[in-house]
Amino acid sequence: METLIGSLRADIQEIRRDFAVAIKELKMDILDIGQRVSDLEDAGDVRGNELELLRKEVISLPDQIIDLQSHSEDLENRSRRRNICIRVPSGAEGPDLWGYVTDLFLSSLNSPWS
Repeated sequence: METLIGSLRADIQEIRRDFAVAIKELKMDILDIGQRVSDLEDAGDVRGNELELLRKEVISLPDQIIDLQSHSEDLENRSRRRNICIRVPSGAEGPDLWGYVTDLFLSSLNSPWS
């Protein structure tokens, strides 16, 4: 009987050691998984910040395009040197065109004849 009890105690001790080792390995795995999750969260935060910066840049692109178009139109107008481009409204065509252009220039020059 005592040999049986001694054998059971030895088996229980071995099981305890195996459980202790398994628990240590499990704790290490949990810590490793926790570190991986933390790293992934940090990487997600970085990507989120990068995405926000890109979103802001994309939002500003239409304004930049408009500025570039205005600038290129200005450069094109300057390249024509002393040429003048007049945009005439739809109601000033035909015989009223000469009067419209004359009034436009006189008002632009602040002429006393206007």
